Amino acid sequence: MKNVKLSIEKESSSLRLKISAEIEIILHTLTIVSIIKVLKETFLSVAADVLKKLLLELDNMWLREKESDVKVCRFVGRALNTSIGFIPFKFRQAKKNGIYFSPLLKLLGLEKYQRTTEDLKELMFSALLYASFRKSLKIGGYPFSLFALWSSMQ
Repeated sequence: MKNVKLSIEKESSSLRLKISAEIEIILHTLTIVSIIKVLKETFLSVAADVLKKLLLELDNMWLREKESDVKVCRFVGRALNTSIGFIPFKFRQAKKNGIYFSPLLKLLGLEKYQRTTEDLKELMFSALLYASFRKSLKIGGYPFSLFALWSSMQ
């Protein structure tokens, strides 16, 4: 069972996040390897939930502070492959002077078609240097192919 709450306070140039979590973990075996595996999966899952809630709240903050001449058009779905896991989220698309844009993606520094974050690519490249292409692809998950990894390495 996992219950995660997130509250955000906007300060002058930063955001203060208050995260509270109630987590129940069941350990079936008491070997160090299994304990570490369960803890890692649990905390990465909590981090992914916090990131989803944070992205939604950032989008809502933009909506509250948007300019009067900006028209909100629709919600768009996107999923990011990050080092903490696969993060599906929705964001608003807006229109100003006939030009469509996505404020949340602009705020996060994501390109229009970017589906993989830089931290995951860096993790894959370091695995590639010290292990193999197969290990690196396993870290990256399903959106990557061997050709895509080779192309981005060059």
